Amino acid sequence: MVTGQATRMVSDGLPLGTDPASVRRRIEALEKLLERAFVIPGINRPVGLDAVVGLLPVAGDTIAALMGLYLVWEARNIGMSKWQLARMLGSVGTD
Repeated sequence: MVTGQATRMVSDGLPLGTDPASVRRRIEALEKLLERAFVIPGINRPVGLDAVVGLLPVAGDTIAALMGLYLVWEARNIGMSKWQLARMLGSVGTD
């Protein structure tokens, strides 16, 4: 947590602030959920929620787009340029 800056915490320990450290912790938690949340028994291979929701025909694409838009929103919170945000939106739209 950043010294001198008050940030509230969610019940599982994720900060609610808009400072870069809080944003980074939330993005890293989302990355863990999307890319390596579960381990497939027998082969010990990590699989994330992104692969699981990708199996759903329309709802999976919608959920993946919403998670991508959340990442764009967090990038806006830390002050990324409009050009970079536009590129991120383009990538979410293409996906």
